[in-house]
Amino acid sequence: MGRRILQAREEKSDVSIAVLPEKLKRSANEIVSSVQSLERRTFPSSECLSIETETSKRNTQLLYAQSSSEIIGYLIYINTSSGLRIHKVCVAESFRRQGIASRMIRQICEIARKAGKDIDLWVDEARVPARNCYTACGFVQVGDMVEEYYGPGRNGLRMIWINE
Repeated sequence: MGRRILQAREEKSDVSIAVLPEKLKRSANEIVSSVQSLERRTFPSSECLSIETETSKRNTQLLYAQSSSEIIGYLIYINTSSGLRIHKVCVAESFRRQGIASRMIRQICEIARKAGKDIDLWVDEARVPARNCYTACGFVQVGDMVEEYYGPGRNGLRMIWINE
C-alpha cells in the first residue's frame, strides 16, 4: 500500500486521483509545492499545514486530484495500527461540488477495506458541505460534539467509516 501510484478515472472526467508513493516523497517536490500552494489559498494561516513536513512522516500519505497538470484537490491521511485517520481534505474552490472530494474519500475507503481497517476523522460542526460529503461516503457521527475543538466558537464532530 502506498508504494505505487493508484489512479481512478471516470469517463466523464479528466480528473485523476493518485497517492503520492512513499518512496517518491522526497522526489515529488513539484506535487508537494502545488499542494502547499492550494493549502495556502484555501485555509487561513492559522489552519495551514506544512505539506512537506506532513508528507515526510512515515505513516502519513497524500492523495491528490489532478486535472491536466493542475493539482485541484488533496487528502492527507494517517495510517495507524488501529485504523486510518483522514487529517485534511481540500478541493480548489472552482472544482467544488463536482464529486472530487467524494472520489478521494472513496479511494481511501477502498484502501481501508483492503487493509481491514476503519477510518475516522474530525470535522468542524459549521462545515455542513464537508459533513454532507462524509455522510454520503458512508461516515457516521459518533459521540458528542466537542466544544471549541478547533478554537473559540469552532466545535468539532468525530465521524467514522466502519469496514464491513
